[in-house]
Amino acid sequence: MEMVWTRCVACYADFRHEAPDETPQGYCTVACPTCGAALLRCCFCRANWPKRRRLRMLDHIETYHRTEIAAANDVELGVGGDLHEANDSDNSATVDDDAGGSFDFDPDQETGSAQGDGPRDPAQELTGYDLSGMPSLCGFNPNIVKQRPGLEILLQDNAASLEEQMDAEDEAYEELARTLDTDADLDRHSGLSEAAQGSEAVACTVTENDGMPFSHFKRCLKGDFAPIYFWQEHNNPNGGIRGMVHRSQHRTSSTSLASERAARYLFSTLDNLVRLPRADQDRFIQHMRLRDEISQEPPQIDGIDMPHTREQVDRMCLRSVFSMFMNFPTEDVFEIEGHACISLVDKVKTVLAQGTELSFMQDDDGSINLDGFNGSPRAAALLAQLRQGLEVGEADSTSFGHLTLWSDSFLRNFSRQRENSFWIFVVRISPPEGMSTSSNHTFCLAWGSSKHCHDKVIAHYLEEVKSLMKGNEMYYGAREESPARMVNTCFGLAAYLADTPERNSILHRMNLGNYGLRSGVAGRVDHKRLPSCETCFKRNVEALLEGRTVPNQTRSCCGDWDQFSNSLANMHDKTEGTNYPNKVSTDNPHSFPRGRAPVNETHLVSIKQDFRQMENGVKAALYEYSNKSWSTQAILKYYLSSLGIDTKVQTWVANAGMAMRRSGGVQVSEHLYIPKIWQLGFSIELWLETAMHQLGHGVIASLIELVESIFTEHKLWSEFCRFATKLFGDVMAFRLEWCHLKSLPKSCWLAEDEFGYGRLMLFVYGQYFIQKNINVDTILGATLFQLRQLLSSCNVMVSLLMSKEPLPEDVGEKLARINKLDAHIKVFLSCCHRFCQSYFDPSITEFWMGKSNFISLLNLPEQIAKFGPLGLYWDGSFERFIQGPKSILKSARKSPASLMAKMRIMQAFSFMDKVRTDLGLDTRADSNKRYLGVYVFPSRQDVIDRMSRGRCLSGFILDHFLGTVFIPYSVGRSDFGVVRLNFDRTNVRSNGCGLNYAKFWDSGPKEAKYSKSELDRGSNILNRYCLLLPHSERGGNFDSTYSIICDDYFTLRRDGSVGENELCKELFHASRMQLPA
Repeated sequence: MEMVWTRCVACYADFRHEAPDETPQGYCTVACPTCGAALLRCCFCRANWPKRRRLRMLDHIETYHRTEIAAANDVELGVGGDLHEANDSDNSATVDDDAGGSFDFDPDQETGSAQGDGPRDPAQELTGYDLSGMPSLCGFNPNIVKQRPGLEILLQDNAASLEEQMDAEDEAYEELARTLDTDADLDRHSGLSEAAQGSEAVACTVTENDGMPFSHFKRCLKGDFAPIYFWQEHNNPNGGIRGMVHRSQHRTSSTSLASERAARYLFSTLDNLVRLPRADQDRFIQHMRLRDEISQEPPQIDGIDMPHTREQVDRMCLRSVFSMFMNFPTEDVFEIEGHACISLVDKVKTVLAQGTELSFMQDDDGSINLDGFNGSPRAAALLAQLRQGLEVGEADSTSFGHLTLWSDSFLRNFSRQRENSFWIFVVRISPPEGMSTSSNHTFCLAWGSSKHCHDKVIAHYLEEVKSLMKGNEMYYGAREESPARMVNTCFGLAAYLADTPERNSILHRMNLGNYGLRSGVAGRVDHKRLPSCETCFKRNVEALLEGRTVPNQTRSCCGDWDQFSNSLANMHDKTEGTNYPNKVSTDNPHSFPRGRAPVNETHLVSIKQDFRQMENGVKAALYEYSNKSWSTQAILKYYLSSLGIDTKVQTWVANAGMAMRRSGGVQVSEHLYIPKIWQLGFSIELWLETAMHQLGHGVIASLIELVESIFTEHKLWSEFCRFATKLFGDVMAFRLEWCHLKSLPKSCWLAEDEFGYGRLMLFVYGQYFIQKNINVDTILGATLFQLRQLLSSCNVMVSLLMSKEPLPEDVGEKLARINKLDAHIKVFLSCCHRFCQSYFDPSITEFWMGKSNFISLLNLPEQIAKFGPLGLYWDGSFERFIQGPKSILKSARKSPASLMAKMRIMQAFSFMDKVRTDLGLDTRADSNKRYLGVYVFPSRQDVIDRMSRGRCLSGFILDHFLGTVFIPYSVGRSDFGVVRLNFDRTNVRSNGCGLNYAKFWDSGPKEAKYSKSELDRGSNILNRYCLLLPHSERGGNFDSTYSIICDDYFTLRRDGSVGENELCKELFHASRMQLPA
């Protein structure tokens, strides 16, 4: 019996079954073995519909198989040859006679019209290949339906409600599959259009300008469309899009090209239509049709039709298999446990083929790049690792790049929030300096429902990273001053960024709890013994004020914020009286982690986590539990908790142990209880603490909430909000890119708003405490000094952590800087502890113990030493990237088919962004910046007036002009002048909260003007942007005294220089260290 292939229109699964016998009706019923759907299948082609669509099947047979059915039933066609049954209403859908088919291109086997002795498959007519026997629809390439299902979703009116979209989605999938199937039969009976067979190519044919054969592209790039697109792009200016336009016109796999003028017009038409609802598309098409009627000329450009009907738009731009939107060389989409995914390797190949400018750590000519991330310690270590492990090519002639991964969950909209959260996985590929937010370097690789387990998805991409680390020959498209060529490449993982809950979920570490409060450390935190005692706190502060290195030694009096020291203060977690195991089998083949041996451990000390340690601990514990040496699950889970392993893995291990007990010791597969990510060979240190979440949403936000609760308790909060809003008014009006602000009270703030507030907190709190006479008899008045110390130490710590200054190359200087960061973090944590001691009741849990962000600050010095400044790993750019996928996922369902369809659309949109730029159609102007580095005042007089009234000023600093700040004002439309303000460097004072100020004056007018382009970041005319913040005493007149804060966190120091922030000597003087009684 002959076997045939059928693709189910319900689940898109291919399956084989016996060839149907011809029936009087022309169709038969088959069942999909994957989803169980009952399908009506045509006996003469592979078209099929769900059983409820019988009328559509009848209409299909009447339209395309009247001859066959008449011959089978011995019926003479003519006026009575209608195959519809009696009483059947006209429910058949119209068929897009230009959709369907596919091509598999090879220039060496390209043919024109069909040749041969016998009938040929429709795909063979188009491609010259015999595709019979492939699991495809009507002999066509099955990848077409895999790559492009669900396009109709995009063309539906997306302004409709989500419920209406969901109801129409099944119909959309069915319609697209039917269109692809029936049009193949139409081509078989009617042949190709006369235009495709008889007309000549409009523009030039392809010429190989450097002899690079098509086989190179076929070998390096996957898919039906990518090789031909980039081969044509390589040989002709904008050849890829021009070839697509020609194929959309003639519906053939010809290598001919349309003119660039025609390509620009047709792409612009697609670009305007593809994101519009269908009703708006129809209005746009009507406008184009009216324009053509007025011009009274044939609607063509260099032989290419200018579409002005719905049929032409669908055929050339949107729906047909040869349409432009369907032919963008996007990556194949596949499913992993309910997630829609694309290949990381394929995405890297596409990015390189597009000629995207990348910042390699080492270029293929052997030159080393030290810009941005490439100059960090992590880049140096990664480059050495990649060179040593390279398997393909020579290290000196290989381009080495870096990848940054990021993942998180988000709500696609704020309504219907129940089970409305999506998870997204993103990669950033070697962006040049200042291009971290570029859509040409940041791409979505996977998304799915947040409730699904993401382990296999992440493990899959880490496996792909390992394959990229071995080396791969790739095609690198032409860039400015660099021709296209084949290049050997090697990419490695620079870091994996995620917030704390996401990071712990990926790594299967405990999130908070007794042994998970500090990220990366398994151990209890004792809020009484771990902080510095009074003596150690004073010693640490004195060393910082004097510029000395803080001595690092074991303390007998306290923990001094060192969880790993041998101090007796860290010996507080007793095992006696707990479920911690106290015996171990002598034949256990697995070693227990250091510090977690079940025997002779009277106290559990803190240990750093790593994958090998966690894996060994799990294996050893499973052995003990399966052999019943540990009798209960409580013992097993207590031990795994002491390793900081999350409850999910604890449950897996317990279930594996129970299975081994029941089976008499038969081993259970490791993948059932050990996360695969632990065994892939990556270091746990690659999952970094991120500044945006730890400092912005964490520490700074918590302090804002702390002050709000205190002020609310004393009925000062409303007054303070009004005071702060008045002070912040000017800064908000400046709309500076480096100092974003929102008005109080805090609501829906972004991390950039919290960092902006953190920059100005000493200014606003200092001025408020000066203007407000707080009664010293109240608890707030008695502890006001400790609150000021807390705010000041936080500002100094954040300034040093966020500094963009690279680490010194000298080992001694680098170590001194890391020790300085560590000391400032410990001083800040001590200030948190001291304020809680003085203000709150001892029975209240100290606020810094409620979140991991505070105690995890202790991880940052070591991280900065190994990976470089925190700013290099700013994850805010990834958070901003979410807005693109969110707009596409707005109407998506969580079924894999829907998510895969949306992923294909996302990749097509991403590719269109690059084409739009290449064709010069990108209308986004760089000059329309919402935020700028500096505000340009309307006139010189406006600057003078503001200064006399004590208002904030925006300016910039030149390092070689000491004691001077320049305030720009506009001179014409494109130029600016400056007001040169000098300040007294010999008389710098503090505002009581640690912010220094000095007296400023105007040095006089200077008749000089400069181009406003010189105010851009990185220009030669300035070193840093700054804000001048006015200082005034209570009841006094403003005397032109200002504080200075800069975009790189430099401030005005007590010695009159502008540099790194420092502790205030008045606030931290030895006489001010005594806590109130």
